[in-house]
Amino acid sequence: MHDRRRRRPRQHRKEVFIPLNSDSEFLTLLASALNSLATLQLAQKRQFSEAVSLLAREVSKVSSPDRPKSDLYIWREIFSLWVEAAIFESDRERDRGERSVEDVEKKLDWFVEQVAKRKLAKRMRNKESRVALEKFVALNVELLDLKKFQVANEEAARKIVSFNTSMLLKPQTD
Repeated sequence: MHDRRRRRPRQHRKEVFIPLNSDSEFLTLLASALNSLATLQLAQKRQFSEAVSLLAREVSKVSSPDRPKSDLYIWREIFSLWVEAAIFESDRERDRGERSVEDVEKKLDWFVEQVAKRKLAKRMRNKESRVALEKFVALNVELLDLKKFQVANEEAARKIVSFNTSMLLKPQTD
């Protein structure tokens, strides 16, 4: 009968016990921060939805066929470009799904360049349409900023949890 302990070299380990209240304090603080972020996200979502609804009413008004100076065809072209750009998500087979921040920036830049290249704002017949177009682009930029904020917070939370987990599990040696 062989004694397995003799085969392994002895390692000097020091066990460190972290009081539960330290873990509890960290996790409580982390949970509180995540709850605050969730509350902020809900408020931003509500505010963004209201801004989109307001913009939809404005675009409907300026593109109404009943209006003498309707910008209906220009808005159709703008929305067609926006759909073609697939700024935030792709539904194509090869790259289906949500886009990265970098891809969103590129797609949004392309969309804005196409609107400028085709002189869509200049072709608009009334000032309200140009203001609505500025709001439309601003909402897309705001959505990009929210995506950046979300990605940064997810990465920070992942790193915090990973670091603290590794520190808790790391054996202490002399």
